[in-house]
Amino acid sequence: MVNSMDYDLIVIGGGSAGFAAAVKAAEMDKTALIIEKGTMGGTCVNVGCVPSKFLIHRAGLPEPGDWASDMTSLVGEMREKKYLDVLASYNDAISVVSGKATLIDSGTVELDDGTRRTAASILIATGSSPVFPDIPGVENAEILDSEALLSLSSPPESLVILGGRFVALELGQAFSRLGTEVTILQRSDRLIPNHEPEVSDSIREQLEREGIEIITSVTLEGIEKKGSDKIVIFNHHGSTHRRRAAGVLSALGRRGNTDDLNLESFGIELDATGRIPTDSGMKLKNVPVYAAGDVVSSPSLVYVAAKEGQTAMKNA
Repeated sequence: MVNSMDYDLIVIGGGSAGFAAAVKAAEMDKTALIIEKGTMGGTCVNVGCVPSKFLIHRAGLPEPGDWASDMTSLVGEMREKKYLDVLASYNDAISVVSGKATLIDSGTVELDDGTRRTAASILIATGSSPVFPDIPGVENAEILDSEALLSLSSPPESLVILGGRFVALELGQAFSRLGTEVTILQRSDRLIPNHEPEVSDSIREQLEREGIEIITSVTLEGIEKKGSDKIVIFNHHGSTHRRRAAGVLSALGRRGNTDDLNLESFGIELDATGRIPTDSGMKLKNVPVYAAGDVVSSPSLVYVAAKEGQTAMKNA
């Protein structure tokens, strides 16, 4: 232990960034505590890259079989082997507790059961959550996020997807291959607008060949619930349109999970997507605390998160 602290490092969040930081701490003969309020492994293995890629492949087979059960089994197996078993192999160097943590000072966190833990350094790696559209009717429309869509035991008959970036495109292709009638509504004038137009055009051509309807340059105006169906209201080139579907998926980006951390007490100003600004060493501006992964503004990629977690630990 360092200076009578409970641990050398406390990590808030058990996804790729937090996991990599804790492992790096153990490799440096330090002790680490991971505090995770949800499921260990983070977005990629549980509700992101792994299940979506599996589903795209499986749905493209002539006989997809019991894809829902097999996807759940695969995710559970990978979480066990890639995260839980690895952490257990470090014995007492890495501890894990379940709960929500609040930052008290640069060396102390308080769990939701009222207990406190101390460490020489703290890393915030709480990840991000899907954003829902701010339009009339959204609070009653039972819009799905990617996690809810992937948890369905059978594909919806029809699906309107709000957004035209990676999450929208992967899940749209997967469920289209499972027999769902898919419509993608994109606010920008093309798909994945942050990438080259040639890439966007190629993806659109492929998805349209697979029967997916893509409408770009739309403005979302509202959503209504009609029985078990939903009606999305949008403006396209000056005209109002209504699209009815069994389900609606919001894939409009993600927001940093920072609401419960007490960052405002330290004068931390978040960016427009609720993410934490850091310097190149992953340290926050006003307090000697670090942050990494989807909760900061770098690209939301699992390997980037892991590298940031390692960088934060070494600098801490």
